[in-house]
Amino acid sequence: MHRGSIARVALVGFSFVAVLALGACRTITSVVPASAMKVSIDIKDYHQGKTRVGIHFADGAGNTIQFVRGETVTCDGVFLAYDSNLFASAVGYGAYTGEVPLQPTGGKYTFIFTPKGDGSTAAGAPVTVSVAVVDAPVTISQPATGATVAIPNGSPLVVRYNRSGLPGTGVFGIVFDSRGHSSSALTFDEPGSLNFKAEDFLQFAPGPGTVSVSRGTGSTPNAGGYAELKVNYENFTTEPITWQ
Repeated sequence: MHRGSIARVALVGFSFVAVLALGACRTITSVVPASAMKVSIDIKDYHQGKTRVGIHFADGAGNTIQFVRGETVTCDGVFLAYDSNLFASAVGYGAYTGEVPLQPTGGKYTFIFTPKGDGSTAAGAPVTVSVAVVDAPVTISQPATGATVAIPNGSPLVVRYNRSGLPGTGVFGIVFDSRGHSSSALTFDEPGSLNFKAEDFLQFAPGPGTVSVSRGTGSTPNAGGYAELKVNYENFTTEPITWQ
C-alpha cells in the first residue's frame, strides 16, 4: 500500500499526502501514448448517493498530463473534468474527477480514456480499465453514533472500528467540531483503533461534531494498456457526535 494514497485530506479527488509525495513536477499538454503513461485511480465509496472518482495521468518522469486536444475520460459513461486547485497546481498536479452512480457489492467502475492524435502522432485505441468494488465498509464502534464525547484534555481520543483483514489496507480518521477545527490520525495497517493527539483539541468547542474513518485499500492490477496502473479504493463512514 502506498502511504500517500491512504491519507485523506481530499485534494482534487486524491490525497494531500499523495500530492506532497510527488514533489514539484510540471503539468504538460503534449501527446503521450497510453503505453507510456503512469495512471492512478482513486475511488471514494460513501455507500450512499454517488461515488467520487478521480484518475491522474502522468508521463514517465511523473509530470501531470492535461489533455487539450479533445481527449475524453469517462467513468461509467460520466465525463470526468480536469481539476487542479491552488495548491495542487503549484506543484503541477491535477486529476480528472467526477461523481458517478454508486455501484453495488460485486459491481465495478469502468474508466475509459479515449486519446486523440496531434497530426504527427496516431490517436491510438481507447483504453478501458475496470475496478471492482471493495466490499469493506467501515463500522465505528467507539464512539457510538450520536454519542456525547468529552473534548480530550491530556489524553488522546481513541476511535475504534472494525478490521477488514484485506491486504494493502490502511486507515485514516478525521474529527471536526462545528467551527471547522479538526484532528486527524493515520495508520498503515488495521489495528482496530486510531489515536488522536490531545494537543490537537485545544481549540475545539462544545457542540455538534463528526468523526469520519476511511479505509484505503491499494492495488496494482494489470496495467491494461498503460505503462503503470495503481488503484486506491476507499470505504468511508461519517457519524455525528456531540462534544462537551
